Amino acid sequence: MLIDLAQDESTLTEQEGQALTEEAPDLIPAWVETLHAWRVGQHRARLSAMPAPTFGKVGRNDPCPCGSGKKYKKCCGLN
Repeated sequence: MLIDLAQDESTLTEQEGQALTEEAPDLIPAWVETLHAWRVGQHRARLSAMPAPTFGKVGRNDPCPCGSGKKYKKCCGLN
């Protein structure tokens, strides 16, 4: 609706458009809070829907899963 108003394509009357233009800045903080709450909820829902990653057993001569590029036996497998 606000995009239509900005592009002069709104179906609102002149008075309704003017009232919305005057009220919109005061409504923005509440809209931001609402959008943020929705985004956080979506993020949590997405995280809970994703299965936890599972890693197979690392062989001694396989690359180390830490990402160092070394063999496991020369990196994290030393301990």
